[in-house]
Amino acid sequence: MSYFTPERRAAERVNLDISINYQAISKSDALNDPYSPSFPIPQFFLLRAHSEELDLEYKKMSGVLKQITPELAQIIDILNQKIGLTNTAIYQAIVKALLPKPARINISESGLSFFVQQPLANGTHLHITLSDPERDTSICATARVVYAEEKPGEGYKIGAYFVSLHPADHKRIVHLVEQIKLQDLLIQQNEATL
Repeated sequence: MSYFTPERRAAERVNLDISINYQAISKSDALNDPYSPSFPIPQFFLLRAHSEELDLEYKKMSGVLKQITPELAQIIDILNQKIGLTNTAIYQAIVKALLPKPARINISESGLSFFVQQPLANGTHLHITLSDPERDTSICATARVVYAEEKPGEGYKIGAYFVSLHPADHKRIVHLVEQIKLQDLLIQQNEATL
């Protein structure tokens, strides 16, 4: 499975409340696929990833199937939609039960910052999972810590840039950033009219 390694550059950042898990990993592991079985990834993340792979394969084959057997293609299309709905319902139920309380992070397409109680050394590589059932989002990535600043009363602010990130997860982050920026703009416009 291929993965995306974004360039480190200035990108739009937004604040987001999302469940985050992380673990320190080796530099060589940081280059691996973030969905590799070598990482302790919650099973619902894998359910989402496998479901998306299945959907992608179906989309590749559906055009040919519609030409050969339109009736069968229609049945498979309906089944594919039902599988997607079932997976989403399972994902949301499991995520709400198992994930840690959402935390405030600051995220862009090239990296993120978040707070921890114990500092992480610069250069530490991390495997990170992010999940937000309200936005139907789950993301796995590897990252490298670039700073750890002590913030009295809050712990340590950790800044990290992504080392490996699937293209689909990169698109999710870009979409989240755009969505939140639009929401913030609408809130500002509403406040200005009051």
